[in-house]
Amino acid sequence: MPKRAPRSPVAVLVPSPTILAPSVAPAPPVTIRTAKTNAHEALVKRAARWLESSKCRIVFVGGTMQTVEQPDVFAWDDAFTTVLVEVKASRADFLRDRGKAWRRTPELGMGVLRWFFAPPGVIQCDELPLDWGLAEPSRGVVCRRVQPTRQKSNRHAEQRLLLQLAVEQKRALDTLYRAWRRDGR
Repeated sequence: MPKRAPRSPVAVLVPSPTILAPSVAPAPPVTIRTAKTNAHEALVKRAARWLESSKCRIVFVGGTMQTVEQPDVFAWDDAFTTVLVEVKASRADFLRDRGKAWRRTPELGMGVLRWFFAPPGVIQCDELPLDWGLAEPSRGVVCRRVQPTRQKSNRHAEQRLLLQLAVEQKRALDTLYRAWRRDGR
């Protein structure tokens, strides 16, 4: 059987993080992360830190959610106003985003306040959907180029996300408690 020419490397296998205690954690699943997603992930982490410093008490970063929309960062501020942040590492990513149903019909989307978070020059202010904000990270600070205005959001999807977060946290705490009890504490 002839050997195929090797493809150029485009991905690195990295174990996914787990919330379980090391003594009870199963072998972590393996995910594939490309250089593109690594840049995106770095921006997501920066956006999460930005929201935390902007008085958001609960900040959820990506992952698999049981909602139609899969925001990169989702948060609740002191007044429980929901804040959605879509991170765009490239112009192509921003242009792909326009075709999503919840972008064309904003009331299907999550977040009373909605932000795009992208490096300078990726998104022009006049290209933003109505009522969206634009934040650009640069040299350790985040510049708010356009401030979002409040819009009607899909409260049902937001509540499902909050419930999902609570259930995941309870499961993690239950697992840790069982391990703690098993170890004789």
